[in-house]
Amino acid sequence: MPLYSTATLGELAQVLARPRIRMKYGLTDADIRTLIDLVLLRGEDVTPVTRVTVCRDPRDDVFLEVALAGKAERIVSGDDDLLTLHPFRGIPIITPAAFLAELKRQRSSPLLSKLTPGPFSAIIAP
Repeated sequence: MPLYSTATLGELAQVLARPRIRMKYGLTDADIRTLIDLVLLRGEDVTPVTRVTVCRDPRDDVFLEVALAGKAERIVSGDDDLLTLHPFRGIPIITPAAFLAELKRQRSSPLLSKLTPGPFSAIIAP
């Protein structure tokens, strides 16, 4: 389940709206709104309780704060400022490609799919 806060949703929307990202993935305003709505619908709103100031980019600290407060099992990000902190306080920080590979392995293994209780918690950082 995706974990989010108001601040992380704002950052996600801002990154997705960048012209370079919109062109690369062919995103429309409706696509971005749909993604945000999906996170709101399927995710868990988390209020950070611990202030973190460890990231090279201070705007990314909020993702670490949400991960800690929500007891995330992993942080999914393509941001080098976050990836360089892997693992952060025991929470793996993985790329989107690594996350998708994990999902594929989990879904393709009959034994693993029986042992794994379902979707895991993750914070998605752009």
